[in-house]
Amino acid sequence: MQIVRIDRVVSTYTLTYGDTIGFLYTTADGTTWLGQRMPDYMSASDARQVNHVLAATRLSPVEPDAFPATMHYGIPVHAEQFFRVQIPDRALDPLHVRLDVCVAWPQGRTLPDPSF
Repeated sequence: MQIVRIDRVVSTYTLTYGDTIGFLYTTADGTTWLGQRMPDYMSASDARQVNHVLAATRLSPVEPDAFPATMHYGIPVHAEQFFRVQIPDRALDPLHVRLDVCVAWPQGRTLPDPSF
């Protein structure tokens, strides 16, 4: 899964306005994955808001829960998780978030071979 775009998910709620609550990663196949900020860098309000965004935009439970796995041979790995979501443009205002582009691979430009 090659990442072709990273957007910063920014809160537009009054009390947390401008806070980064997570990052949205778009892969070459067009799927989008939401990763929240590390707990050390999030307030309780930010965590509640990113959970609200996840609850509203999370895809079918048939999909993998997240990646990477949270357990390896029964031992927690404490890795940051990324959840597959779909956030339509019309949902940004009701969710009180905006997406700011951090980096994007130029359209039409061939992706590098990941095996190198």
